[in-house]
Amino acid sequence: MASQLSNLNPSYHEQKSSFTPSVNSTAPSHQPPAYAFAAEDDTPSNHTISRTIFKILKLLLIFVTALVLILSAVVVGTTGASLHQYNATSITGTWLLPLWPDTIDLKSTKAVLGCMSTVLVIIFATLAVLVVPVLSHLSPIVTLVTSFITVVLTLTSLILSAKANASNPPINTIANWSCQWADSFQKIPEMDYSKLCSETTWAHWGMVVVLIFEIGTIAVAATAWFFARRLRGIPKVGA
Repeated sequence: MASQLSNLNPSYHEQKSSFTPSVNSTAPSHQPPAYAFAAEDDTPSNHTISRTIFKILKLLLIFVTALVLILSAVVVGTTGASLHQYNATSITGTWLLPLWPDTIDLKSTKAVLGCMSTVLVIIFATLAVLVVPVLSHLSPIVTLVTSFITVVLTLTSLILSAKANASNPPINTIANWSCQWADSFQKIPEMDYSKLCSETTWAHWGMVVVLIFEIGTIAVAATAWFFARRLRGIPKVGA
């Protein structure tokens, strides 16, 4: 059959040899090189996008940190005011009956005041780092570290405060004693139990709000740190 086809069509051998695969030939590959995927993330356009996201995250960090600073200052102020009120009215005065019991626990109040004052100082320093342009590349990691510290301090304050006010058997604290008599003695000029109860209650729930914002700050700071590291590995536009 092959000899007959060769006699009828002399170019049969040429066509057959043209379709014979070469040993050294390789099939064309449609897959991009391995480095192409890494190079796609390092384009100047992605640098602009990453920088924009980083700026937005930094502004969000400044806003949340400033809010935490204000809330922490309010907690410190109300806690300090309640302790000052106790110190001013626990001594003998012109009134006939004592306004406070002989045994009252101040350790939790002083612990809250100390921890939240430390938080206030740390948050203030963190906000200073965030607004200084020279420290822009360090602000995410600094905020991340300080947020972890402030979360621990705020959580410690909450635990000590809640443990003291909900102890069994109950112990007398400024918070539970003032709230216990808030509706009974409203005409004593030397002591406003209702106001003091409101201040201690606000200080407690204020710490809860501070803790929530601090946890949110950790998430935002971690994301900003990721983009800050990404920006150091991407060439700038026009480079």
